[in-house]
Amino acid sequence: MPLFYLVLVYNLILMLKNLLVVSLTFFLLISCIASKPSKSNQGIQGKVLWIEGNQMPGPNKEADSGSPIIREIHIYPLIKLTDLQRVGSLFSAPDQSPVRVVTSNTSGEFKAQLEPGTYSIMTKEENGFFANSFDGENNIMPVRVEQETYTDVTITVNYKASY
Repeated sequence: MPLFYLVLVYNLILMLKNLLVVSLTFFLLISCIASKPSKSNQGIQGKVLWIEGNQMPGPNKEADSGSPIIREIHIYPLIKLTDLQRVGSLFSAPDQSPVRVVTSNTSGEFKAQLEPGTYSIMTKEENGFFANSFDGENNIMPVRVEQETYTDVTITVNYKASY
């Protein structure tokens, strides 16, 4: 009989060991799933507006604030003015791929989720890319995205306007 108990105890120890390994594996898997980073909640949002024609001030003339338009907004890592070629009032396509491309709706509104950082944004036009804002370091339309915040942006597409 002592041999029977010895085998029984040995088998119980093996079962407990296997149960412990399975339990630890299960808890490790659950903790990995639970610690999966949540989707970031920051980026850029705003409106795209179109302005064209004579915008010179004059008597009985109100300034045109723009009309909402549908446009593809191409978002790139920060680009310098010297990195692009001018094509009339527009720019050639950048050498790099965009981080994100979004399209504004019929109200001109758009929203793009992005990681924190500084980006250049441009609209895709029929004959090239448009941007009309530059900083003191010649960065094209720089927009800074902060953690857990959406940066508001108004893109005024006005390459067919005269001021």
